[in-house]
Amino acid sequence: MTQSFDIISNLPAIVFAFFFLISFILFLWAGITLLRAKGRLEKLEKGRKLLLRAFILFFIVLSITLVFYLVNYLLQRWYTSEARIERGEFPASPSVDFPSAPDFINIEGYYFRGPYPLSDVDFIPRKCVYAVLCPGDENYDTIYLGAGGGMKISELGERNCWFENCSRELYFAVLWTPMESYGVMENKNIRDNLEKKIDPPCLLE
Repeated sequence: MTQSFDIISNLPAIVFAFFFLISFILFLWAGITLLRAKGRLEKLEKGRKLLLRAFILFFIVLSITLVFYLVNYLLQRWYTSEARIERGEFPASPSVDFPSAPDFINIEGYYFRGPYPLSDVDFIPRKCVYAVLCPGDENYDTIYLGAGGGMKISELGERNCWFENCSRELYFAVLWTPMESYGVMENKNIRDNLEKKIDPPCLLE
């Protein structure tokens, strides 16, 4: 299917192309003037001025074009990075109880927000699947998986098992599951599926 040409979105390219065309015409005019000068100083001087103006215009337009596309490229990279983190199964945390995470972690194909230091997180404001992680030399080991929301982590009975199975600082990662897409059974199925693949040492009773 043929797409229609969008003048508005392509306006910068059209403007730059127009000025490049003007500089090209100046180059031609300067060249013709110099060729037809035949030693006449007035014509030679006019040709040199035209050539200089063409060079200046060309480099100005070229510099503006490069800066424009560089800024546009950087903005696209930033937007893509932000959208990738906010889209799908891991939207931004809606609660001040969760510090903003700089990254996300892939746990068996599911993208969890975090990891957060467990000491920085206490209240889980809404429905999610979460993982308690123990940092290794290169990766994180998942020692517990849970599902739920509206609860305090400090009140969970499985906490003793976490500390027994990790001698380092514990970390927390969360997979937000929006109510319009996930029910209680979907959350449980995700957790059970991950438990079968990982077999964490602290299993939900």
